[in-house]
Amino acid sequence: RAVVETELVVLVRPRPGDFVYSAAEADAVRFDLDVAREADVDAVAVGALRPDGSLDLDRIGAWIEHARPLDVVVHRAFDFVADPTAALEAIAGLGVRRVLTSGLADSAADGVARLRELVVCAGDRVAIVAAGGVRSDVVEDLVRRTGVLQVHASARTQRSVEHDVAIGARLGSRGSGPSALAFDPAEVAALVSAASRASGTA
Repeated sequence: RAVVETELVVLVRPRPGDFVYSAAEADAVRFDLDVAREADVDAVAVGALRPDGSLDLDRIGAWIEHARPLDVVVHRAFDFVADPTAALEAIAGLGVRRVLTSGLADSAADGVARLRELVVCAGDRVAIVAAGGVRSDVVEDLVRRTGVLQVHASARTQRSVEHDVAIGARLGSRGSGPSALAFDPAEVAALVSAASRASGTA
């Protein structure tokens, strides 16, 4: 928060895996919401499902109340619902600001048709944020075809990790270790430029 001047949204998720949470895990989310509020972030991203694949509106609603005055985003748990239109209506009723979704597909590029439907259904009530495999080479077409005004991207690149010779020897890599994912500022700049062209703000 001390170094970021733009809007800061924090993902609050108690563990990897599915989105059906126990009472203890729901408590962990509430604890993390308190931490996020104390850190002066702008918004938090949460999400939960019931075992039948519907949104757990009771949990999400309770988290929204607990997070106030922070804005709340529903993360890609949304992509596992059985009825996305009904889920979107329910989210709008809770006062959720944004929803991250790939259009229930493996990637946003694959979910273009559903994303467009969700944008139309949401109107100006909820912002549909296209997520999943969003890169600078696909974002312009994605924005034009769906009408989304926001996208979510990891903007990472593969880089080689150099190690001390002794560490590298133990790894059997002669000083050069495995590759790692790293933040890519150039990809962010390209994403912004392409998305701006598509939305007419360039």
